[in-house]
Amino acid sequence: MTMEEFEHVVHASPEGYGLNRDNLLVFASGIEQTWNGLIVGCQPDAPIVAEPVRAENFAGCRYVVQASDSTEWSIGVSSETADVQAGTTAAH
Repeated sequence: MTMEEFEHVVHASPEGYGLNRDNLLVFASGIEQTWNGLIVGCQPDAPIVAEPVRAENFAGCRYVVQASDSTEWSIGVSSETADVQAGTTAAH
């Protein structure tokens, strides 16, 4: 899936697009170009509401990945996440 295809899928759902860890790794290995990308993750039973995330309110998000372009990325992890392997949901 290209980043453009990913964006279309994410925008089509108010809850974003669900990925587990393995799917996220496959997706990440195939990304070639990003501009202003935002991927956030939470527990599978805690769906993300897109509007607060779009306003950069990341309360309840365990992971936040922001890509300004293909060379500059910012990755944040909540303090609760250090030893947790959970499903991930993306919102843009």
